[in-house]
Amino acid sequence: MRRVGAVRVKGRREPVELFEILACCGSKDEREQKAAGDERFQRGLRAYAQGDMTRAKEHFTIAAAEAPSDRLAKLYAEKATQFEQT
Repeated sequence: MRRVGAVRVKGRREPVELFEILACCGSKDEREQKAAGDERFQRGLRAYAQGDMTRAKEHFTIAAAEAPSDRLAKLYAEKATQFEQT
């Protein structure tokens, strides 16, 4: 599994952590790439949560380059870019 973020859920005060189960989806190569890049992805999440969109974009962009099938890393890189520009 890898942590992919937190969301606010109606009726709860604290955010709920979300995880992606790597063992069930994609090819073996895709799972291995995501697992290998997890430290970089987690750095991106921390920077994103702290509001450091420049650093978050950097980490997610590298994670996406190292695991081309990682759509979530690409999505976070795009979101960080959008927030960085506002």
